[in-house]
Amino acid sequence: MPDEAEKLSGYVKLLQEMQEIQQLLGLTTEWKCLFLTLFISITALLVCEIPSIRIILDNMYTTIRTAAACGLIVGIVGVAYRIAAALYQTIEHYFSAKKEQCEQAEREEKERREQAEREEAERKSFAERLSHLTDTELSVLKYMVQKGGISWLPISEGTTLNLYGTGFICPVFNVTMLRGELLGEHKQCLACKVSEECEKNIHWLYGDMLRRWQSVSPADWLDIYANAIEA
Repeated sequence: MPDEAEKLSGYVKLLQEMQEIQQLLGLTTEWKCLFLTLFISITALLVCEIPSIRIILDNMYTTIRTAAACGLIVGIVGVAYRIAAALYQTIEHYFSAKKEQCEQAEREEKERREQAEREEAERKSFAERLSHLTDTELSVLKYMVQKGGISWLPISEGTTLNLYGTGFICPVFNVTMLRGELLGEHKQCLACKVSEECEKNIHWLYGDMLRRWQSVSPADWLDIYANAIEA
């Protein structure tokens, strides 16, 4: 256990030293430091070429000139590094953005496929339930679809109750009204409309169910209940 603790402590110390070196490199490769290094190095090299300065420096001339040349090289390398780093970051950002766009496009395409699958499953379920309706019920439903808005249906009719129970129609008001002709046909009626599911999927019928739907005539006899009987 002590050996493992010492090893772990050594790893932590090494990481800390690497972080310090990285921070130092980051500071020394900042643009202001690089420009200052280049300026001092170039200035020193130019000054050293002045004959009177060379005489004054005497033995220090070679040392100063060598240090200035090294500073110039370091500055040039630093500038090249900064340019390469900036270029790398630009390229990395470009490909990261492209990757993100591709992933976003894939997600959207997946969502569209899933949405299309859900809608197709909903249409199939709707068509299957619709196929169990009688011709009379289909006739009433077709009348409501073609008329649009509110239709008044007799509540004593099993057709109305079945269409409501199977979710093809829904009531608009929770009260009934005597409608029809006072001296003729009249019944207690409930205001109904086609359900959102039915309105959404009724136009997507195909095959045998579409042919059956087209062969049924709308229940125009319900027009009589459009008239309200005044109390």
